[in-house]
This record gives sequence, structure tokens and C-alpha cells, in this order.
Amino acid sequence: MATFPDTFAAAAIPVPETWTVHQLAAQGYSAEAGLTRERVPELVAMARDPLIGQYCYKDPTEARFADEPSIERWLAKDGGRAMILLTEMGSGAMVGYGWTGPGTSEHAPDSETTFAMRLGEPARGKGLAKPFTRTILDASSILYGARGIWLEAWASNGPAVHSYEGVGFIATNVTDAVRETVDGEKIGDQRITMLLPNYRLPNTRLA
Repeated sequence: MATFPDTFAAAAIPVPETWTVHQLAAQGYSAEAGLTRERVPELVAMARDPLIGQYCYKDPTEARFADEPSIERWLAKDGGRAMILLTEMGSGAMVGYGWTGPGTSEHAPDSETTFAMRLGEPARGKGLAKPFTRTILDASSILYGARGIWLEAWASNGPAVHSYEGVGFIATNVTDAVRETVDGEKIGDQRITMLLPNYRLPNTRLA
């Protein structure tokens, strides 16, 4: 059974080395597991990125990343959250974030773990979505025992859907829905549920 952190990390740790970690490094980026309190201002600022708000309206709100107290509550939600951060080598600045945590979906058989990934403006358009997504998945499996990983994406967010398909996610359901933006605009869209088969995850877990 997966075990996820449920509060801020005392210190972030490097994610286990995989070929996608080396891919990121070749482009000048690294990934770390664990969200420290020192990273809160960066997370709050990135959650307010207009493009993130277009598809993920909850990110800058009290439900997730409005401030330190809301983040602390969110980290403990439903049994914890494993945060993986994408950072620039040299500066150490955070340019992306993602997470996994307990959660199921009626549209994803054997689902156990929710997944999400965001890239900030400095990291977009550089081919980082697939390797960072794969890094979050591998780190969550190896460090925390995550299995049955699934996600929901908006059909209109084509680049995200393409990236998820590229690392092995399979669509299990498509439903007509209304997407709400951070500005309160409501847009007709389709909600896609996608599941990553367990055989695509590492089978080893660190002691």
C-alpha cells in the first residue's frame, strides 16, 4: 500500500535516477521530492500563472496553494501528497510542480492514486512535459509505492493530453463537462479520465 508524506518536508531529496532524470539534466533541470516551507512563495506565485489558472482553477485558491496554511491543509488531505518539483540547475528556481496522492475514480479500474503536473512559463515549450511527468510517476512509485495512477485532463488542453499519452496513460472515459477558469469563466469542454497501467511503473521501492 502506498504511503505518502502528509506535511512539509524538512528538506527536499533528489529523486531516484532514471533515464528521464538524465534527460532533464541534459537540458539543465533537476527534480526533487518533498515540498519545504521555503518553497511556499515560489509555489504560490506559480499557481497564479494565467495558463495554469485556465485549466486548473483550484491551484491559486484556498483549496490548494493560496498561502502556507492552505498548502499545509492540502498536503494532509486524504492521506497525504507526494510533491515533486522541477528546478533549474544553477539558480535552483522552481519551474514546475506535480504530485500524486490517494484517490480513486469510477472511470479508472483499479485506480488508487491521483496525479497532476504543472509547468511554469519558463519551462514551457522546451520538451520538458514528458520527462517531468515520467519522473513524477517513477519517483512516486519508487519512493512511496504508488500504483494505479490516474488523472483527469481537459480535451481542449491538447499538449497535456499528448504528453500523458506519450508516457503511457490510456483514456478510459470522456465526458461532456463545463470547465471553470480562475477568472470565473465557464467553458464547454470534455473531461478525459486516463489510467497508467501498472506494468509501466517501476516495480522496485527503496528501503
